[in-house]
Amino acid sequence: MRSQVLSKEDFKKIIHTLIEVQDIYSNALEIEKKILEQRKNLDDMSRQLARLSSMLKKYEQRKKELLKTKELVSENLANAKKRLAELMERESEIARNQRSIESFNIEVTTLRASISEISEELRSIEEQINDINDRYEETKKAYESLSIEYQAEEKVVEEQSKELIDKVEELKALKEKKLSQIPAHIAQSFDNLLTKKGGLAIVPIEDLGNLKKYKDHYYACSGCNIILPYMVVEKIKFGNDVVQCPSCFRYVYHPSWLDRLG
Repeated sequence: MRSQVLSKEDFKKIIHTLIEVQDIYSNALEIEKKILEQRKNLDDMSRQLARLSSMLKKYEQRKKELLKTKELVSENLANAKKRLAELMERESEIARNQRSIESFNIEVTTLRASISEISEELRSIEEQINDINDRYEETKKAYESLSIEYQAEEKVVEEQSKELIDKVEELKALKEKKLSQIPAHIAQSFDNLLTKKGGLAIVPIEDLGNLKKYKDHYYACSGCNIILPYMVVEKIKFGNDVVQCPSCFRYVYHPSWLDRLG
């Protein structure tokens, strides 16, 4: 840490500036967080729309497959019925030959069983088609409703985001202006800390009271809870140097001591 003897007036100015800059940075972070949350909601809606769109395509493809299968099954059914009709037309003719009758009966029985089986298969396909149609219409309504909601939300988010982004830029400019009013090495160090420490780069110290008989009080950094060395506490108390916690490197101060400096 770079040490420099400061006047009490400069010390107070620097500490107050750092606190102000931290507040400005925190406000900018909150706004950026709000922008991200708005974007996240839009992204979630977009993913849901994509999922619904994918479902619609799958239903369409499945319906095409079922219709094609229905066409083939219907053709098989028609052929079986046609063959049965042809046999029934020849029933009287075949009845004259005993062997032909047996063969005829077997084929008729087989055809009727086949017709029944094919008819059942066709009914199943039609039920599946109806089910797909119902699902498709339900999904389509959900997609159209969500699409309308998404477009409206997107418009609102775009308008709000523009205002919020402008506000963030204003805050960043104000932060830079404030930092330019204090020593460059402190400004640069503090700016880096704001990013590394999630916006908490300066914290008050906490009075832990009398922990040992040979010292009146102990003080801790409220950022990392480490007990601060005596020399660090003395510099904060007398306001002759801006110091950092030796553990987390956050800048530290004592609010009541700051006010007492005059």
